[in-house]
Amino acid sequence: MSLKETHRDGKYGFEDESGLEVIPCKYDIVGEFKDGCLIWVTSNDRIGLYNKLGHEITPCVYSGMDFLCGFREGLLAVRKKDRWGYIDMSGREVIPCQYEDAFAYCEGLARVMRNNCFGFIDKTGVEVIPCEYYEAGVFSEGLAWVEKEGKCGYIDKTGKVVIPFVFYKAFGFSGGKARVITVDPEIVDTWSYSYIDKNGKVLNL
Repeated sequence: MSLKETHRDGKYGFEDESGLEVIPCKYDIVGEFKDGCLIWVTSNDRIGLYNKLGHEITPCVYSGMDFLCGFREGLLAVRKKDRWGYIDMSGREVIPCQYEDAFAYCEGLARVMRNNCFGFIDKTGVEVIPCEYYEAGVFSEGLAWVEKEGKCGYIDKTGKVVIPFVFYKAFGFSGGKARVITVDPEIVDTWSYSYIDKNGKVLNL
């Protein structure tokens, strides 16, 4: 069903191609996720969801959602009372809102923050990699960069350190290589990039 935004008396909703109001005009702001799967609505600074048939998925109870990434691997990061968790496309809160921050799933794991440190959880909410890192990237090609004690290295999905903490900055893998900074930029006053392979070997590119 194709829906378009409509408004009445300063409130917003959606109607179908015949002009029938499918989602009532009672919301402050409305919009669609970029993949077009669901519609979000806001009322009194709280966010809810509808499907394209006009059925309410979840009422306006959330104070934040990951609008940028939307649903990734079937789950969406949502915030309630300053804590983040995840819902599925039926609106079920599959991972309770308990984290200080939470990000989209990638390769089956999601980056979350607890006690100002980052770790990773699986889709059941199990913290498979403890929240012990100062910063972390998402998993890409089976590896994620993490920062600890001012240096960056790479871990696999079990949390094993596969490339040691020797870099001043690191980025995700793509095509079997990742960009890193091997020299302290505060000393040389510039950002000098290198590329490494999955064994941590610096490549001559």
